[in-house]
Amino acid sequence: MLNMTSMATNSNEKNAKALPFISIDEAGEFIIEEEARKCLENINVPIAVVGIGGQYRTGKSYLLNILKRGAGQLSNDNMNDSATDSEKKNSTASISGFNIGHSVQACTKGIWLWGEPVYIDGKKMAVLFLDTEGLGSVKASATQDARIFALTLLITSYFVYNSRGTIDSSAIDKLSLVVNLTKQIHIRSTVDGKETDVKELQQYVPSFMWVVRDFTLQLKKMGANGRSLTSRDYLDHALKDQKGMSKDVFKKNTVRRMLRSVFPEKDCVTLVRPIAEEEKLKDLSSVPWDELRDEFKSGITRLRDKIFSNLQPKKLFGKPLTGTMLLELVDSYINAFNTGGFPTITNAWD
Repeated sequence: MLNMTSMATNSNEKNAKALPFISIDEAGEFIIEEEARKCLENINVPIAVVGIGGQYRTGKSYLLNILKRGAGQLSNDNMNDSATDSEKKNSTASISGFNIGHSVQACTKGIWLWGEPVYIDGKKMAVLFLDTEGLGSVKASATQDARIFALTLLITSYFVYNSRGTIDSSAIDKLSLVVNLTKQIHIRSTVDGKETDVKELQQYVPSFMWVVRDFTLQLKKMGANGRSLTSRDYLDHALKDQKGMSKDVFKKNTVRRMLRSVFPEKDCVTLVRPIAEEEKLKDLSSVPWDELRDEFKSGITRLRDKIFSNLQPKKLFGKPLTGTMLLELVDSYINAFNTGGFPTITNAWD
């Protein structure tokens, strides 16, 4: 198990900020913002990219802010006399970072980048964090959602999908854009209009983590023995085909099959509501870490351990990417969208 208290941040972390990375102009074209470009150009070591997505106004940015900070900065659960004054102070500080909205409007637009990479002891790589525009916003089109989703999967080495409640038919339906993923991403140039093969696409997509927020169910298998389920078991069970022959069932099962096929490496973590008081939930980022529910904090610890213990540099054709290389690829991907085409992985690599 990875000791997350060893997770160290860049010395400039206290001055770091979230930067707009991939924006959408008034004409609907993607652009790379200059400050984010300079940030990536300065990273000459292998990079791992952790991105988060999900429906808008579900707390994606808040969760990412927790993930990007080291456990030593957030939790005093294991603090002893050797803990520094700074660590103890940070455990009672509010959680900040990516911008968090407090209204029904989507807060994040396009894709944002945390301006300083994070380094983990024992891993020779820099970790970048990406926050993405929420899916289903009334101001975003289905095409825009699909393209941002596709870009995020092309860029990241670990993708966190954030949702609330349970993994039911409604939650799975909201990921229906995965069905069009083989149309949005091409592995090589084609003149016959054929869609990308799902099995071949697997090697280019990131590991997938479904985080279910405000989870209230008990993970027990329905049966005589009442065996407890793991959160991974829960995800696997939810993604099984439904029985029936109707068009609605066929549509729902198509989404399930794509999720099973596209992401061979997938996992799940369930998190309880972070705090009981409704009024504090409205401005959760201002609530100090040590005031959050212990069950929520232990869930975050499990989530961090699963992600960072298995985190690998983003690779393409077996070669780890640096910040400069990733930037070149993104340039190629967004140029394809802007000219009416689709990102083609081999063309971008060439």
